[in-house]
Amino acid sequence: MAREEREKKRTTSRKESLRKLYDSCKNDILFNKALSDSLDTKTDADLRNDRLYFYYTQMGRCPYCGGGKIELDQMNNTQLYDIDHIYPQSLIKDDSLNNRVLAHKTCNGEKSNSYPIYPQWQNKMIGFWKVLLDRSLISKEKYARLTRTTPPLNEEELFAFINRQLVETRQSTKVVASILKNLFQDEKTEIVYVKARNVSSFRADFEFKKSRLVNDHHHAHDAYLNIVVGNAFHTKFTADARNFIKELRRGGDQFYNASNIFSRSIQRNGKSAWIADERYDANRGKPKSEKQETGTIVTVRRILQNHQVLVTRQAVEVSGGALFKLQPLKKKKNLLPLKGSSQILQDTTKYGGYNAPATAYFALVEHEKKGGKHVRQFVPVPILYAEQFKQDAKDLAKYCEENLELENVKIVVPQILLHDIVHLKGFTMSLSGITGPQIIANNEIQLVLSDEHYDYVAQTEKYLSLLKKVKDTEVEENAEILAESLHITKQDNLQLYEQLLAKERDSIYKQRPANQAKFLEEKKSTFESLEIKEQCEVLVQIINLFTCTPPESANLTKLKGGSSSGIVKFQSQITDREAKFIHQSPTGIFTKTRRIYEL
Repeated sequence: MAREEREKKRTTSRKESLRKLYDSCKNDILFNKALSDSLDTKTDADLRNDRLYFYYTQMGRCPYCGGGKIELDQMNNTQLYDIDHIYPQSLIKDDSLNNRVLAHKTCNGEKSNSYPIYPQWQNKMIGFWKVLLDRSLISKEKYARLTRTTPPLNEEELFAFINRQLVETRQSTKVVASILKNLFQDEKTEIVYVKARNVSSFRADFEFKKSRLVNDHHHAHDAYLNIVVGNAFHTKFTADARNFIKELRRGGDQFYNASNIFSRSIQRNGKSAWIADERYDANRGKPKSEKQETGTIVTVRRILQNHQVLVTRQAVEVSGGALFKLQPLKKKKNLLPLKGSSQILQDTTKYGGYNAPATAYFALVEHEKKGGKHVRQFVPVPILYAEQFKQDAKDLAKYCEENLELENVKIVVPQILLHDIVHLKGFTMSLSGITGPQIIANNEIQLVLSDEHYDYVAQTEKYLSLLKKVKDTEVEENAEILAESLHITKQDNLQLYEQLLAKERDSIYKQRPANQAKFLEEKKSTFESLEIKEQCEVLVQIINLFTCTPPESANLTKLKGGSSSGIVKFQSQITDREAKFIHQSPTGIFTKTRRIYEL
């Protein structure tokens, strides 16, 4: 199911927020000027490191022992400091800022999975926590979690935590579930909710990167992972989490650790939904050794590494939007009349008309050229005349002869939808639009990269996305820092550039119209001279050359190229006698191929 509504995104940066909070308490007796001054040396990119952010919201102190100062220059030392979850991860998978603190590793180890926090710690630290709350450095929710004194979570609270992972609250989702229940009520079908957050956590836990840029396979991968994760949660917790909690309290085989759901096998009534990796310690969720993986995760990895994914796109007729460019042109042939109902204004050579009529669909026609040669051509059908031509193909032929000046027209296929697929001169494309005598097309061959390069593209997407959130004045300063933290390097950028160049030059893509291999080869040294951020931006644009969805071009101006390079186009008049139509079933399982000149 769709992602739940989250807290609203920050409208101000972490640094700006902290700066305001620190400035507001300058006259406080506990105000630490050195701490405040050190904040000025940090950038927004620095403060995206949660450890550093917690350091400043906790005024440089451990929230559990208080007297223990956290050393700023050692803050990232995992042998000294840990990020701790106030509500233990064994109870609930809550990685929000409200549930995490930066603490001494020794304090975190002593706290372990216990909750509430030890009374002696609370008595000692409650004054400090109250100071942080009063200064708005921590939220009321975090303060409540730190100061809670009631016994460990009862059954109702545990039920609420588990249920939050299982139950969908969106009204639209409930309506869809209700419709499905009515449709399949006679087949005793169970409706299983799968929360996007659970699938996202699964991806993170098992290090499955996701790139929306490389290809469309991520849709299929998401669908598969929803089945895997949804089946596991449904089998483990049943339709009612209260039943699971009762089983848990009775002891036996049931096990609950919110952060390590998949560290143990999941079975119920003889049905196995997940076989755990034998290397994992179920209590810690960490691999016991570096031996080869075992269990269901092996199957999941194999499925996700399979690139034989069937991708289809719905072919459509355009029926809405503007019918043409609204600015009338002076008298000229082949325009749309100013008023279709006025016989007087039909002659556009006298009265002018509208240009660039919007295309509803295409037709394949045959016409005679000089010398008596018959050729076939894709003709765009304007939305304005679409219904009329569907009613009478003779009107379409007349339109081709009078408006497009074709001779002895024969209608071969009266309607070809946008996104219908053609194979021309060794390359597979789908019809998208028209510009002058050329058809604009979409690439229909999905880009496949090695796992290493795929993961690197996903990391590059994350890098550029984070930089967009940085103030323009700080982008240059943050770009190198952020690149280093995400392991983005010039060397790896160049390797990816060379991989994409090889795809464009040596693979099926060399048959693609507007191939950019020669240009990319010539501009390799220009790419090497760019800064890391600019290199990443160029790499994204190069990948756009391979994409099967908009944008259909690449902005290569940073390489001294065009702003709309690589648009796939071909002549509307078909000269390739081996050209084919490819018809797909909605699933893509069944295809039918027909030669255009044999219809």
